[in-house]
Amino acid sequence: LSVMKSTTSVNVDSTPFSTGGVDGAMSSINQRIFAGEMSPTTAGYLRGYLSATTFSDARLRETLALALSSSDFQWY
Repeated sequence: LSVMKSTTSVNVDSTPFSTGGVDGAMSSINQRIFAGEMSPTTAGYLRGYLSATTFSDARLRETLALALSSSDFQWY
């Protein structure tokens, strides 16, 4: 907490997901978050969101948040 700007902020390191553009990010999300078992439906939603605009760190963090809140992830 001592290095955070506030006690309510969360810093997300998206580096492991940011190589290879949209395809690389989707592959990393599938392997690292879903253990390779992401459904085609969830993959389609996440890919659509991630590729709807310019690939950026902010967009990637938002996609990670969507992945973590998806029903596929909540199953685990």
